[in-house]
Amino acid sequence: MWLLYSIISLVSASIMQILIKKCLNNVDPYISTIYRNFIIFLCSFVLLFIGDTKSKIFNVSKKDLILLIIVSICTFITYVFYFLAMKNGEIKNVVSIDKMSLILVMLFSVIFLKEKFTFYDFVGTVFMIIGMLVIVHK
Repeated sequence: MWLLYSIISLVSASIMQILIKKCLNNVDPYISTIYRNFIIFLCSFVLLFIGDTKSKIFNVSKKDLILLIIVSICTFITYVFYFLAMKNGEIKNVVSIDKMSLILVMLFSVIFLKEKFTFYDFVGTVFMIIGMLVIVHK
């Protein structure tokens, strides 16, 4: 199932990026962030009541709550600067640089989650960096 979820996320993110760029021609990036977060908030509540999770809403440990707060702050920072970059840059360059976050995720997963980093991971990372440099180079 993780593969299906990943593909749905991939398609949704691709559409989102095009729509963000189109929207930012007419809407301030900060206003866009407010609307986006409000709609996500509403959709999250719908999920809460559709699924079997409403009884668990207050069953979050203090440690997990702190992590969720940090995640939320990181998400906020990500999208504020992503929207600013999209407003002022070419979409292919912004998205190419943004996707380099995968390299940091791989590094952090090795350091903090003790996941393996194989030779193939290294080769893939090198190709990603080269690809990004080719795309954004003028």
